[in-house]
Amino acid sequence: MAAPDTSSSWEKIRQGVKEAETLIGQKKYNLSMVKSRQTLEYMVRCLCEKAAIVDSDLSAAIDELYSGRWISKTTCEHYHKIRMLGNKAVHEGSENAYDANQAYHLLSQEVYTFANDYNSRKRRPAPASSQQARKRPASGGSRSRKRQQTGPLPFSSVELIRVGAIAVAVILLIVII
Repeated sequence: MAAPDTSSSWEKIRQGVKEAETLIGQKKYNLSMVKSRQTLEYMVRCLCEKAAIVDSDLSAAIDELYSGRWISKTTCEHYHKIRMLGNKAVHEGSENAYDANQAYHLLSQEVYTFANDYNSRKRRPAPASSQQARKRPASGGSRSRKRQQTGPLPFSSVELIRVGAIAVAVILLIVII
């Protein structure tokens, strides 16, 4: 199998993220989770081609990328979570808004990481220092991820929407009081 063209690969990934976000906006949560998983699958396939990994099973491919140090532990965990949420949507017909938002949020984070750390890498695994920089505490709940300020936008659209929603809530509280 020939390696996919980098520009068309990146465009396909960006389009998948955009479609997942659009589907959430349309309250099509099941389809959004499926689209997030499909986009993840394409990203994993791109990484597997660079790593010369031949595996048809997404779960095993993710594990092999991690064991070969192509992805960090955090990325591996996020990939598996997106995969499981997508499987839940396909096999159980899940329409859960929280799960769809979580899958989209994790995918957005990992696309950012993919673009900055993995997409342009020609050599093998990332140095341990960059993997350490991406590690986060394993606490549950809402976690924020420190991003490297190398991309075009330091904030994702989801983060901007959250800040806007909080600002509107504060203004409404002030007006009511």
